[in-house]
Amino acid sequence: MNISYRLLERYGIEIEQDLETKLRNFRLMRNSITHGRNEPTREDVVTAVDTVEELEKKLNTIDKEEAKSRAKAITAEERKRREEYSRVERPRDRSENSTS
Repeated sequence: MNISYRLLERYGIEIEQDLETKLRNFRLMRNSITHGRNEPTREDVVTAVDTVEELEKKLNTIDKEEAKSRAKAITAEERKRREEYSRVERPRDRSENSTS
């Protein structure tokens, strides 16, 4: 599961700047390790666990039903916009209109 500060922000869950920075750094570290650019150090693992625990504490303070309701409404609105956008006719490629 991917929980980023952007996703939390998108659904109206505000987090402190310090935690946002930690989550950003966690993502960069994870990507670097995943792509074989670095090996995790003991300090990296401790920092990662601390960050996840801090995020968990923050998430435990929010009203989950309100957050679910807000996320559902936002997702429905985004889906509606995507559907409307996909119905908009786009100009055809010139090669489709030419007769060879």
